[in-house]
This record gives sequence, C-alpha cells and structure tokens, in this order.
Amino acid sequence: MLLNAPKHPVFRTLDCVGIINEPIKSRDMYVYRWSVESESPTAPRTLHELLSSTFKPSLTCRFSLAHQLSRALFYMHLANRMHKSFSSHNVLFFSAFSDSPRTLNNPYIVGFS
Repeated sequence: MLLNAPKHPVFRTLDCVGIINEPIKSRDMYVYRWSVESESPTAPRTLHELLSSTFKPSLTCRFSLAHQLSRALFYMHLANRMHKSFSSHNVLFFSAFSDSPRTLNNPYIVGFS
C-alpha cells in the first residue's frame, strides 16, 4: 500500500500503478509509472552499471547520492517498510534521451519483495 499511496519525494520510489499476480510461478509483479516523460524513453541505468563504467562522478555527487538514499531508507523504516535486498542493482536513474549526460541525480529505489 505504501508504494501505491501518495508519498513525499524523499521516499525515492516510483509510483506503483498495479500488481500482477502470477499463480503459476507463485509471485506478484509490481507495475510502476515511468519516471520520465519522453517520446523516446531510454532504459533506466542502475547504480551498479554507472559505477562499473568509466563514469566517475564527483565526490560531491557521491555524497549527495548517499544522503538521498540513506534518507529514503530511513523514512521507509519509519513507515515499517523494509527493502530486503537493497544493493546498487536496486537503484535506478532515468534519462529522457539516450545521449543525456550520465548523472547521479534523482535516484529511484526498486526491487521490493
């Protein structure tokens, strides 16, 4: 319910628009609203992909990202919501265009189970 409810941007989560139940595989899949409005949206990049590439963000950018993510997790814990497998693979960055510069601004936390 937390993922679907209106929430403060500090949570850094995408807006959940539905849940798909797959009884054959005994799992539920969450459907989220895409974060960027664009005619040709590009696939989001994970924090893991960005840090594994040649992209070297400034120390200020890295501290800002750490602050945003720790604050988001703090507020999730206050709301009794846990992320059981938080890692760099669960942090997404969206770009409006494929040639947009890489940045650590506006992270989104995904991969809730």
